[in-house]
Amino acid sequence: MPIISESVIFDTIGPTTTTAEVDFKPGSNLKIFYNNIRCIRNKIGEIEIAAVNGNFDVLCFAESWLEMNEVSVFNLTNYKLAASYCRNVLTHGGVIIYVKEEFIFAPVNFLSDLCIEKVFECAAIKFPEVNVILVTVYRSPDLTNEHLFMQNFATMLNRLGKTGCKLIINGDFNFDTLGLKSKGTIEFLDIIDSFDYTLMINEPTRVTKSSKTCLDN
Repeated sequence: MPIISESVIFDTIGPTTTTAEVDFKPGSNLKIFYNNIRCIRNKIGEIEIAAVNGNFDVLCFAESWLEMNEVSVFNLTNYKLAASYCRNVLTHGGVIIYVKEEFIFAPVNFLSDLCIEKVFECAAIKFPEVNVILVTVYRSPDLTNEHLFMQNFATMLNRLGKTGCKLIINGDFNFDTLGLKSKGTIEFLDIIDSFDYTLMINEPTRVTKSSKTCLDN
């Protein structure tokens, strides 16, 4: 069954950091680190420490805040830049994926036409040896973009479902799946359910003095 996954929360790098382990090869799991980084430029050192301590195979980041001409500059030791999306007009946003050097992967390009700044931003890769596709998604918290996000999100799931691959999706969707659910959150969960996906995180991913929310998966 395809999954939308995250789990354990950290606080040292960005507002939301989670990890997940998924079946990869017989006898081994793929260890994935996801973070809403809110600017990767000044956090390379912390990222590399977290990557070594957690022995992560894949590093996924939302809100990289990078411009396209910066992406190749921010290298991580023992990791390759695998895929990215950067905004051309607006600032901030963006997603980026790094993979350990020993892994074989390929870019997934058939989702790029769905990307719209602030509305639907994604990057994706495929591990051909095990037929697994990994996608990282970001949506800005703007009520005016919900309808178009839902359309593109459903289109993405439909396209991915036709590949026959195992699917892993993570990211910052900005729909709180805990507590009293908004109309947008209900629609988001209905889309996930209609494609037979499993939402893996049912605990707060962002905690403040006044609230606990789960906006990332």
